[in-house]
Amino acid sequence: MNQGFFAVIINAIKARIMPFVTKLRMYTSLSFLRTKVLVKVREFFVKLLDVKPKNKKDYYTIGNWMISKKLAFAAVIIIGSLSLLYIVNVRKPFGNLGSADGIKTYKYTSLALRMQTGKVRITGRGGYLAYEGNVEKGYTKGYGTLWDKQGSTVYIGNFEKSKYEGNGTLYYPGEIVHYTGDFHENIFEGKGKLYRESSTLWYQGEFVAGRKEGEGTLYDTGGSQVFEGLFAADEIAYSQLVGKSTTELAQQYTGRRKVYSGSEYMAVYLSDIDVIYSIPADNNELGDSSTVNEVYVLHDHINFGGNVCTNISQIREVMGTPTYQGDSFATYPEIAGIYEMSKLRKIYSGTPEISFTQELDDLITVDGYDMAYPVYLYTFERDGLLYSFLTRDEAGSGFDMYFISVLEEAE
Repeated sequence: MNQGFFAVIINAIKARIMPFVTKLRMYTSLSFLRTKVLVKVREFFVKLLDVKPKNKKDYYTIGNWMISKKLAFAAVIIIGSLSLLYIVNVRKPFGNLGSADGIKTYKYTSLALRMQTGKVRITGRGGYLAYEGNVEKGYTKGYGTLWDKQGSTVYIGNFEKSKYEGNGTLYYPGEIVHYTGDFHENIFEGKGKLYRESSTLWYQGEFVAGRKEGEGTLYDTGGSQVFEGLFAADEIAYSQLVGKSTTELAQQYTGRRKVYSGSEYMAVYLSDIDVIYSIPADNNELGDSSTVNEVYVLHDHINFGGNVCTNISQIREVMGTPTYQGDSFATYPEIAGIYEMSKLRKIYSGTPEISFTQELDDLITVDGYDMAYPVYLYTFERDGLLYSFLTRDEAGSGFDMYFISVLEEAE
């Protein structure tokens, strides 16, 4: 009996309260409120755009013109709304922020950035300052500075369509100068200076397509000049050394030397450019005017017109059929070169036998050497010079050194 009485009372209370609870839920619902607002806005604009005048009082008179008051009011409201929409939805979310110095900051993805011309700041992903400088229609153009995520300088200089263009300075990580000079589409092009990560100057001269090409000067790790001459495809054009006198070569190369002095020949090792040349032993001084007819390059690759060749098959594609191939024995300057390279790694048949008396660090008197040290030789002719490659065997899968010599004319 009591339970039935209380149930009736509770149901009566619910019947009174539930409509209120329902309305409360409805009016606190975002979707309901959004709908109500949109309906009110729509009703407002429908009334606003109902601009048909009913009498002369509904017009503004300007000279001979009569303009509907409702139409003018509607135009003001619409223009104001669009302006507010632009300020709220474009300027702020897309990255336009002011600063004390008047330079505006934009996110790198900002649509507003695409419409800017002049000096700005640009933030990268994560919010770090990535760029400060000039832009034009969203591209970096003119002078500016680029930083990485750690805040270290990447590049300072001129830009064109967001690429390094013109004069500038590129940095290694840690703000160590890597290159300073001319750029074209992000790469070294023109004249410039190239530095090692230790901050010492490595090369100064001309660049083409990001590589050393043309007149240039090489420097050792201490910053001292070691070579001045022509470069091609990022390396010294070694063919320029053939046919020069030792006096001319001494002016061109000013780096470290080591002389292997034998009974008949002296092999001169130019260690800073990995080259050996030989002259007759009766030249008492390296400055005597002997002609260098052969230069031996202690490299396991060679550049031909930008193509890097590391085996005989690749060299055949560039130079054609060899003029000679066959078994041979290493000559005196080749023995000196193989001996030097064998200090770093095993090549050919291992370290050749040499008996010598070392008098000074840069002068070694050779008493004898292995005259039957075997190599396999491939020789090609190109541009009036002979290029000979010392390989381990006939397969010619690789070489550790080559030499360039003057092509002797047949009598």
